Amino acid sequence: MARTRTYNENTVPIRRAALSDSKRRERRERFQDLKNDLATTHNIFAASAREIAKKYGRTERWTKRQVLMSTVITRRKPNVWNAFIRNKLNKCNEGRATGHRISLPEFLREHVDELKTEYERLTSAQKKAFREEILTLREERSTIKARNNPKAVQTEVQSAFGNLKKDFASACARTGCEGFFIAVRGSIEDYHEPHAVYTAGATKYIRDVLKMEPGTFTLQFESNSVSSGTRTEFPVPGAPKKFSKTQAVSSARAHLQQTLNAILRRKDVGVIRKGKEREIKMNYDNYEAKIVEKYGVALVGFPCKLTNPGNLGRTDLEQVISAFDNGTCQWKKLSKTELDTRTKQNQERQAAGEQVYKARKVAKQRGKPKSAETIEDEHEADDEEGEQREDPNEIDVGRTDQPRLETTESEGPGTIQLNDTQ
Repeated sequence: MARTRTYNENTVPIRRAALSDSKRRERRERFQDLKNDLATTHNIFAASAREIAKKYGRTERWTKRQVLMSTVITRRKPNVWNAFIRNKLNKCNEGRATGHRISLPEFLREHVDELKTEYERLTSAQKKAFREEILTLREERSTIKARNNPKAVQTEVQSAFGNLKKDFASACARTGCEGFFIAVRGSIEDYHEPHAVYTAGATKYIRDVLKMEPGTFTLQFESNSVSSGTRTEFPVPGAPKKFSKTQAVSSARAHLQQTLNAILRRKDVGVIRKGKEREIKMNYDNYEAKIVEKYGVALVGFPCKLTNPGNLGRTDLEQVISAFDNGTCQWKKLSKTELDTRTKQNQERQAAGEQVYKARKVAKQRGKPKSAETIEDEHEADDEEGEQREDPNEIDVGRTDQPRLETTESEGPGTIQLNDTQ
């Protein structure tokens, strides 16, 4: 039946002109070309998705879905109001420690009228600057960065190097090349295991020349890499350095201790005199009593709650080290008025139930205490023994450890001979 087009109920259907054979052939060929191009594109897409899935250890279905979703998702344009609110909130929270910052809903409830008035006064140039700020932030977040989480690194290594080992072994088998492939961790804080592949020729070389097994050679290489601390820099531009919590905690403690001793050596403080090598240890648990009130100095600009750096997380540790490096965190000598005020505030906080002053632990007595009689008897025995030892030449008849002396008559009259019969 020929196709018709109906405009309304009262009009008569208009019949289209029949296509000629050449037009039909042209349309049929064009439709067939379209099907062929779509099939070719589908095959290329499937092959590319298969290669990506194999390379990164993903399933082909998951890879196809990610590619298709990325083509549909479109990011909206930056909102000037959101950029303006973000800028104001960051300025309000500047200098505040973690846990004491104002949240966005609370900030809007308190300053919504002021923000609206100020937003209406923005010029076109200021709005453009806010848009560019958001676009720059998006670009920074989308930049590929190296992973810092050890577990994420472990997963990435297992996926990447597992496939590399298979590809290396396959390439050597196809081409007849000899060699070995080794990948080990570069830090003691990494979790992943060594990955190594040795061909027959490489195994024979290590056994004959190096006089060791390939597994031993791999472990020695890993030990040397971990102990030397040499790491290959990440090739990704702008990638962060490897984070080591042990080094960060040590650095934070060193900054605190060195700056504390530096201010205590100052003439106006005079706690550590010139020429003295002793140092005052930092007391984290009883900071107010043992450091502030005792020496009259306080730490200013610490970016988070003052505690032992070993109890801090990565973000807080980085902020602490950065604060000491740029000079925003430093020790300050308190005047007499400031010290009295600080002491009064600490006492009020302690009275309110906050643990400002930490009491010293009472030493527990091990074992059972001795009775008074036993102690007196021991002292009496010591006294008696001392009295007995006062005259070393006196002979105690009652003691069996003294030599017994006997008198015997000698050949000469009136002569007495002493014999030791012990």
